[in-house]
Amino acid sequence: MSIPICLFGNSHIAALRTAHLEAPERWSELAPQMVGAHKTKLVQTEVIDGVLRPRTEDAKVAFAKLGGGAGIELDRFEAFVIVGCNSASSNLVRLHRDARFLGMASLKEVEDLAKMEPALLSRSAFETIAVEHMGRRLWTRFAVLLREHTDKPIYLCPQPHVSQDAVHSDDPNHVLLQNIAVSGDGRIMNNIHRLTLTELAKDANVTVLSQPKSTISRGIMTKREMSRGSIRLAATGRFEHDRTDYDHANATYGGLVLDQIQEAVLADVKQG
Repeated sequence: MSIPICLFGNSHIAALRTAHLEAPERWSELAPQMVGAHKTKLVQTEVIDGVLRPRTEDAKVAFAKLGGGAGIELDRFEAFVIVGCNSASSNLVRLHRDARFLGMASLKEVEDLAKMEPALLSRSAFETIAVEHMGRRLWTRFAVLLREHTDKPIYLCPQPHVSQDAVHSDDPNHVLLQNIAVSGDGRIMNNIHRLTLTELAKDANVTVLSQPKSTISRGIMTKREMSRGSIRLAATGRFEHDRTDYDHANATYGGLVLDQIQEAVLADVKQG
């Protein structure tokens, strides 16, 4: 019998939803319900008598149109997944712009570290600031709300790194990400991002399922074949993002994330 799980996400859940619509038999061990909600609507909710309900008019509309109906009975599910929800590595690019620590590839050619424009920090100080930068994001707030009302496994699938195609973007954060990749710091910043999410996840006992390694380029970007053709989160129809959207992944990527989820849920439920 398939295991009932509930996935909650902002626009990034569309990649998983599209993948599942195209080949549901691939994840036959799971019976997923996917609930989408743009922007901060997931935290415009409350739990009453075990049911996660939207409490604002905007959230009610989102739930009704994007898989949540009038509310979600939490006890029906064996696990929960939070997808995206402002968990991006791009939240750390300005920290990299302003500070570095020994061991980063970008410091190898610096002759005088004392005169370097970014501040030189210890790695532990850098990691502490990273946690501060990433705290109180949408996913952490929603995870705490869920954990207050369930003891079932909760997973975070972070939103994907920005696409390789962002080389064509003049968005300031995308430019800074390109700088990280070119400097050789992509891999170490990916590790900082992963460690930061893991640290923040402790408060709500959330398991982080990191971006599949096979989808990553230059340590901190998503391979272009995993982002081109990404689909918008919409109630009906199938609408691709503009070609200038570099933040969303496609159904191929979504399928790999669903593979991760199925593997993790099967292991945890059997163990439980």
